[in-house]
Amino acid sequence: ISEVDVGALIVDLIGLLRYQAPAGARLEVDVQPDLLAVVPRERLRGALTNLVLNSLQAMGGTPGVVRVSGCREAGTVRISVEDDGPGFPEAILSSGGRAFATGREGGTGLGLAIVRRAAQDMGGTMALYNREPTGAGVRLEIPMKHA
Repeated sequence: ISEVDVGALIVDLIGLLRYQAPAGARLEVDVQPDLLAVVPRERLRGALTNLVLNSLQAMGGTPGVVRVSGCREAGTVRISVEDDGPGFPEAILSSGGRAFATGREGGTGLGLAIVRRAAQDMGGTMALYNREPTGAGVRLEIPMKHA
């Protein structure tokens, strides 16, 4: 556990994941400067990698945007990963990302559960939501200073 520049981590991660994005998919970053949290760096990186790759897969190769944003909110770091895909099925929203709930053919349903557990282990939360008119979002809120 160390102090992590969350914005720099997100920018670096998106720089690498751009190469895995299908044609027509854009990755965008909108992060406040000096966004710091005391967390396990690789755990946060793994969770965000999972969310971005899920978003790219959810868009199914159709043109669209995956947007990763980060800001400070009342003593927490709020990170959102949003996409222009079809959104979460109701069963996934109601499960809250619990293990073995999946809306993707061939999916194990473990990805969101792993991210949810990582957020909890960092003293934070994970929330799933759908965007209007279309798209899905996952919001992580983690304390700026981990206990």
